[in-house]
Amino acid sequence: MTDTPITSEAETVLCDLKGGQFAYIDEGPREGYPLVFVAGVPGMNRDYRYLTPHLNNLGYRTIRLDMPGFGDSPFETWPDPTLYGRARFVDAAARALGLDKYGLFGHSMGGGPAIIAASLFPERVKYLVLLTSIGGKRHKAFDAHPWQIAMARRLLHFPPTRSYVMKQMHRTYERLRFPKPKEIPEHVFDIHLRILENVVFEKIAEATTRVNAHALLLYAHDDHLVEVEIGEDLRRRLKFSELHVFETGGHNIQKTQAMPVADLTHDFLSHEGRLSDVTAEACDG
Repeated sequence: MTDTPITSEAETVLCDLKGGQFAYIDEGPREGYPLVFVAGVPGMNRDYRYLTPHLNNLGYRTIRLDMPGFGDSPFETWPDPTLYGRARFVDAAARALGLDKYGLFGHSMGGGPAIIAASLFPERVKYLVLLTSIGGKRHKAFDAHPWQIAMARRLLHFPPTRSYVMKQMHRTYERLRFPKPKEIPEHVFDIHLRILENVVFEKIAEATTRVNAHALLLYAHDDHLVEVEIGEDLRRRLKFSELHVFETGGHNIQKTQAMPVADLTHDFLSHEGRLSDVTAEACDG
């Protein structure tokens, strides 16, 4: 018999930045070490709802962000779709929430901005946990090049080709096993394409040379999107990193392996007293 997984269905809260509001969920003990969570594309704060309760029970404060253009965070709040732009949003959100130092989680496409944030803000991002993350070289499932994605986006806005591009996007998302692709409207696909067009693996590779954060890399052998070799490559690139590979769990190990991921994270963060006490005041919204 399998235990029913625990999940968090906490309410999203809004916080102000100069360009508008962003949405987040803040749970766990206020005195706990803060962990900030970045989802992939497509993705939102709910993607971590199976993992964060276990981390809260272990004493960590968890802050799940809706990245601009996803969930309840408008794209207009931070309309820079580049990896560096979205990395700067992550730290701006952390600052708005009163965080001084924090650990940063990145899942799938969310790993790119997480790695770059760690390279840009080394005094603030002290730990990285990358879950089936993209890395410093192209993974097999990402078979489109920036110019092809840019062309698809232009054709999406051209009335004679709009229907064809929408059908192709639906088919691609079905092949990649993303949920309910036919319910995704045109303006959301436009945001996805803007972000994907700016995924430059060479920039991630270059950023890894400046990352001093300790990094935990978690992958699964049966992941159909990001192969284990990407994690092995990141392990070689990141100076202070360790790699753990699950036999099973697929691409969403934050759900399928929630408790082991939490335990591995706790062991990693607790190693040789790495953590120091950190307190912060939350954004009043």
